[in-house]
Amino acid sequence: KDVMVKNMKKKIITMTILTSMLLTGSLSVSAAGNYTDPVNGVSYEYTIPNPEITVTLMNYDKFKDVTFDQAPVIIDGRTLVPMRAIFEALAMAVTWDDSTKTVKAAGGQTDIILTVGDNKLYRNTNNRGNAIFELDVPAQIINGRTLVPLRAIGDALNSTVTWNENTHNILFSGYTI
Repeated sequence: KDVMVKNMKKKIITMTILTSMLLTGSLSVSAAGNYTDPVNGVSYEYTIPNPEITVTLMNYDKFKDVTFDQAPVIIDGRTLVPMRAIFEALAMAVTWDDSTKTVKAAGGQTDIILTVGDNKLYRNTNNRGNAIFELDVPAQIINGRTLVPLRAIGDALNSTVTWNENTHNILFSGYTI
């Protein structure tokens, strides 16, 4: 009986310490998963850091936090965000072609086109010319959401993308659509 009481006390103390560490932020727990690209069969591991990544848009002196229904993930050091949420936050209309797994975002004089599994992003504009951007990590479908690399979106829109390690916030600023 004494052994059982001793073990119970150890468990209570351990749980108290872990709870305290979680609440104070000195212990970080991340979620992880695997994704296999249906187009090329390449398998990727992704992580969702804790605290989760947040994205703030800044244009001139206006700030807007982007709300995601799927947390941004990190794959091979690149942050991927749900495409519909980021494009709609940028006031771009989003269309999805399920047969080709292609997303098109259109706003102002700019169209951005991405295909799941493809390592290219296409930007078509009336005022800056057309461009193709190479992606380190292609757009991917995770948990039923299409995620796109945020830095590539920033590059296509001539934006500055700044990572704050302390807050896990990405500031997406100076974009032009």
